[in-house]
Amino acid sequence: MYASGTDSTTRSKLSVELSQLDEELEKIEGEMRALRKRKQTLLEKKAQIERFIAGQNVGNKNLLKIWDSDDFQWIEECRCVLRDVFKLNNFRPLQRAVINAVLSKEDCLVVMSTGSGKSLCYQLPAVVLKGIALVISPLIALIEDQLRQLKKLGIAAATLNQSTAKEEVNRIQTALTDSKASLRLLYVTPEKLAKSKRIMNRLEKCNEMRQLKLIAIDEVHCCSQWGHDFRPDFKFLNVLKRQFQNVPLIGLTATATNDVIDDVKNLLGIPAAVVFRADFNRPNLHYSVCQKPSSDAEFLDILVELIKTRFAGLSGIIYCFTRKECEELTESLRVKGIKAAHYHAFLDADKRNVAHEKWLNGEISVIIATVAFGMGIDKPDVRYVIHHSLAKSLENYYQESGRAGRDGAEAYCILFYRLNDLFRQSTMICTEKTGIRNLYSMLSYCIQATECRRSIIAEHFNVEWNLSLCDKMCDVCSKNNSVECVDVTDYWRLMLEASKTDNNRITGMKLAELVWKKISSVNRELIEFLIAKLILDGYLKEDFHFTPYSIISYVVPGERSVGIDRKLDYRITFSIPSKLVSANWKTELVSRKRRLHRGSCEHFLYRISTCSRVKASGKRLIAGFEIIDMQYTHAIVVRIPSTVKMEKKIKVDLALAEKQLEELSETLREAGVDIIELSPEERCVQQSLFTGDAAICINGTALITRPRKNGSRLLEISNLLSQLAWQVIETPRTSDHNKEVVLEGSDVLYTGKEIFVGIRKNGTNMEGALVVARTFSDLAVIPIILPGNQPLRHYVSLISANVLAVGSSREAKQVVQIIFNFQRMEREATFRYKTLTLKHDEAANCLNVNDYVIYRLDTPETMVGVTAGELTKIGSHLSRFVLLTMKIKMLKSLW
Repeated sequence: MYASGTDSTTRSKLSVELSQLDEELEKIEGEMRALRKRKQTLLEKKAQIERFIAGQNVGNKNLLKIWDSDDFQWIEECRCVLRDVFKLNNFRPLQRAVINAVLSKEDCLVVMSTGSGKSLCYQLPAVVLKGIALVISPLIALIEDQLRQLKKLGIAAATLNQSTAKEEVNRIQTALTDSKASLRLLYVTPEKLAKSKRIMNRLEKCNEMRQLKLIAIDEVHCCSQWGHDFRPDFKFLNVLKRQFQNVPLIGLTATATNDVIDDVKNLLGIPAAVVFRADFNRPNLHYSVCQKPSSDAEFLDILVELIKTRFAGLSGIIYCFTRKECEELTESLRVKGIKAAHYHAFLDADKRNVAHEKWLNGEISVIIATVAFGMGIDKPDVRYVIHHSLAKSLENYYQESGRAGRDGAEAYCILFYRLNDLFRQSTMICTEKTGIRNLYSMLSYCIQATECRRSIIAEHFNVEWNLSLCDKMCDVCSKNNSVECVDVTDYWRLMLEASKTDNNRITGMKLAELVWKKISSVNRELIEFLIAKLILDGYLKEDFHFTPYSIISYVVPGERSVGIDRKLDYRITFSIPSKLVSANWKTELVSRKRRLHRGSCEHFLYRISTCSRVKASGKRLIAGFEIIDMQYTHAIVVRIPSTVKMEKKIKVDLALAEKQLEELSETLREAGVDIIELSPEERCVQQSLFTGDAAICINGTALITRPRKNGSRLLEISNLLSQLAWQVIETPRTSDHNKEVVLEGSDVLYTGKEIFVGIRKNGTNMEGALVVARTFSDLAVIPIILPGNQPLRHYVSLISANVLAVGSSREAKQVVQIIFNFQRMEREATFRYKTLTLKHDEAANCLNVNDYVIYRLDTPETMVGVTAGELTKIGSHLSRFVLLTMKIKMLKSLW
């Protein structure tokens, strides 16, 4: 084109032309890059439109119509493998749809809650395809658990990690390129895959032989920087789809927002992936949040009481923040007689396996673990998951708590937290892209007092939610918590001033301590609540200080405080749980929003015998305890039988009994109660004094009791309850488990706030307590394992809205301590019943009626005119019924 030997002028012109060509080529290259980027965008948009038309878009019901059917050629083989290999009869929701998509060589992303059976979605196709499935999983503990399960099923599976023996490594690598090998699933961590070129080379050869049938990425949310558990090594996985384009890829997770899903598709290079989302709601799980007491010993007592009473004999998990806490809590629980073991990633593998196996087999009841434990566990009967402290994100909490109740039966997810948990966590994740945001979402979940827990989780995961679906299965919905809208401006200004201490270097807990000392009229829990709320709302913020050895979180004024702290007319109001607001808090109440569950002991059916009375002085007892007006209007008494036959010819002083009945009636009349008498059944002689109610009557419902023994007790029940205008519910004779149901009225204590049910050998059993819980489902029902064989109300009874009569024995004190522990843990951290200790243990002898405290001072022998020894022989005492009702309750004619 150009002649040789051209002169310098020509060469100069050519140089200019060459430069121009380079510029034009660079321009074209830039345009091509833009076009390629535009092409990728258009391809993604096209894929979205195609999925929408085909019904494959997220949330479209047509997605299941396409994939969730038996109209696929491999479905019969899949069902055979499901039955013969995995020993299962049916697919769980979404499993069939995902498996059909995978076997159709579609890339998939699967979002299914913990325990929904995600692993089957790649394990079954691996068996059906008769090749090798590569499974990438982030935790060795999870891999070990999966291998253990697959081995039991007879499925050949292996793992490659740092601890794999050299001989095993060679065997696995040979199997990857052996078409006759039986290996079906190979588990690796993303770190191992990223650092081993040898494994990648073997996988390429495996793919060339068409033996690599499937790639599965478990916990796929770890790919995304928007995820709650981002791991840099997961970014390496973007090479998989480029190197193995013909191999279907499935990503699985229990928790992922829409942002995370989009990020994962982009990073893995699967823009057209089919997204399957299972229903996130687990209706059998009850969610609750409790503020931890500041004392470690007190918190330990609460946990011990929970495990020994409410969850006695049941399997559970307690998640701790650090491995040190795991080990210390395990040892403390063992000292208290609880079979426990700890589990964390730094534990020797053999010890981890032993702890895991013992827990699975029921040799230990509770396992204390860090988040290293639980992914992929196959234990359906976990009845409770307790978080010892704040979880790092809602995603983590949803996943970890979801390990409870996989069998579909009711289970409990209880989270304990304190403000200090926030600062311990934030200093560890402050450098992560979304760490602080995720942690603050978790904190917001904890301090929310009026919004359904499930509703908060649903909003976080972009799920439409109907409040009725909770069905009182969270502490907010079941307790109808009340709140007060309070002006907190003065406390905000006080905190701003305190935060300037030590050159703006004050930690959050130090700030809480300083403010608390300056304001004696409020409790520490309220101060910590305000600091947390002010941080979440931007009036305060964390400022992280980095040292060579640690990261420290200081609390400083937030962006919303800048420039407005000097505006005297600026006000801040918060909705605060009423239980945190002290009666002496001298701030202006802007408005009140109360949603209190009104209820008190006047709805009980009592059995009362002759009484002496102590009239309250004004509104107070001599001991100084407050009494409230119960507004009783009627009492029903049963007349003394004209003849009473008793064993061994023991005579009963009927005249004395009549006299005592008149004393009782006169006492009630003075208290403003009308007396209505019923004719007695013949031989209506009772077996116990002041106890054994014929029914538990609350809010217009009368639950008929079912004592263990028949006879006169049952005659009384029939005689009296046939006259009631309440809704009457019969207690069944047996439970769903064909166990006898025993429910003694004397074992039930309703305080107007919750129902305590005593469990004892010869009285009410757990089946009876469950009947109470089902009947009065809007109230908290707490079973108490009684220390002796006396009924619950022998030890403790209610004589006013917040005063308990307590016996003086050691057993009575144990019972009331259980009640106090429950209060701190489950309901109102600032509320505590007052107690009036009695000289004797007949706590049930106390009753408050319209400012009268009725208390029987007589001993049993004066009651019926026979000696205590004779009474012991026949085991029977005289007693009468008294029914106490509110004015708003109507009775039918009792004649």
